[in-house]
Amino acid sequence: MKIEWRVGQAALLVGIAGLVLTLAACGGGAGGVASAADGGISGTGNSVGAVTGFGSVFVNGTEFDTAGAAIVIDGSGAPQSDLRVGQVVVVDANFDDDKATRIEYRAQIKGPVQALTVQDAALGDATLTVFGQLVMTNSATNFSNSRLDPTAANVLKVGDLVEVSGLLDANGVLVASFLEAKALLPEFTVIGRVGNLTATTFHIGSLTVDFSSTNANPRTGDTVEVKGQASDFSAVTNTFTAASVDTFSGFGMSNGKSLEIEGYVTRFVSTADFDINGVHALIDSGTTFEGGSAASLGLNVKVEAEGKVNLSSVLVADAIKIESTGAIRIEGNVERIDSARQQLIVLGVTFSLRPETDLEDKSNAAADPFTFADIAVGDRIEMRGFLDGSVVVASQLERRDERSEAQLRGRVTAKNAAASQVAILGVTVTGNGATQYQGAANQAAFFSAVRVGDFVRADWNNFASTNAPADELSLEAD
Repeated sequence: MKIEWRVGQAALLVGIAGLVLTLAACGGGAGGVASAADGGISGTGNSVGAVTGFGSVFVNGTEFDTAGAAIVIDGSGAPQSDLRVGQVVVVDANFDDDKATRIEYRAQIKGPVQALTVQDAALGDATLTVFGQLVMTNSATNFSNSRLDPTAANVLKVGDLVEVSGLLDANGVLVASFLEAKALLPEFTVIGRVGNLTATTFHIGSLTVDFSSTNANPRTGDTVEVKGQASDFSAVTNTFTAASVDTFSGFGMSNGKSLEIEGYVTRFVSTADFDINGVHALIDSGTTFEGGSAASLGLNVKVEAEGKVNLSSVLVADAIKIESTGAIRIEGNVERIDSARQQLIVLGVTFSLRPETDLEDKSNAAADPFTFADIAVGDRIEMRGFLDGSVVVASQLERRDERSEAQLRGRVTAKNAAASQVAILGVTVTGNGATQYQGAANQAAFFSAVRVGDFVRADWNNFASTNAPADELSLEAD
């Protein structure tokens, strides 16, 4: 059954996300901004964000009842089982009972990887050019059929065909919440804004689109979806001969409409004048915060916001959650297991595993498949993940053979400069004169420079306890 992509809905993905290239990223069954069913917004409206779990469908911390809901993927009706964690969707819902009537997903990019630079495979950090578009991955990216680990059989590489969904940041980079390698893509797709328009061509990112074979009449600044055959793309000239170009009109932000949205602050003047992925928003005296405060807001800060649209088509936020964009990294032995909650404690940090967590056994045990049930107290694990509110979530977990080293990387939650201590994810870490300091000239300079909210990495060469001074402390960018 073919279901036409509704212009208003597509524009919601575009306008609310800055371009359709913005749909996105972390919310989830844990944490998240509450809906009316548990004391949040009420009435009918939309939730825009990445899918974070199933049973029903979890988006932006809300579990939506999907019984009877229409599921639309790339314009066609589909079963709910075809949705994937990390794909950015628009949910039409009644927030009084969290019942969804429609869930739509549309990939922002389907095309080839043209360039790839891996900054840190362990943290999930990479920068790519995909079909002429700049894409960034991080610890919260859900990889499917691909990995950044150069030793993996399915390592991502230039020339691979991929599908990408995510959020645009303030620099116009698509931060991927979902990236799937495809064996075949007979049709290439890109959604973005028209630039450098001529009588027959325009640009989306660095991609030149030749629309002379279509009936399209694009205008500069329009957000469009471009489709064509894979054979219509020339990698030599970075030109795509389009079979179709569809323009999305603006989305009507009607008074009283409920909206919850996750994304980057793409424009910031003040707390009374900022955009979340192109949606004009503000806070007032009734806005509550999680994971930060009004002072935390600024350009490129990732947030989840909910509220009502006012007469001026502005989202007045009832609640805002400040979301971490930095990667958590933990390497050590499992100290405790909570099977009921699917949680592990390593180096004193409790973190959760979700169904989408990528598990791999690289120890001599070589369990395949490797599941949560295979993990035992004392096992050596290496984990990367992210903060969902105050909850540490594992994106990837590997079991390894025993090593003496340990590592903890995360946000600083407190510091005591006089005692040469910082708390990383609530775990107190101490430095001394023998500690090597990265990002600062010496011990005094390091503890003077570090601030609550910064990311710090602590390394121990022969780990016995987090009470022992770290061998190395590094002040790092997110």
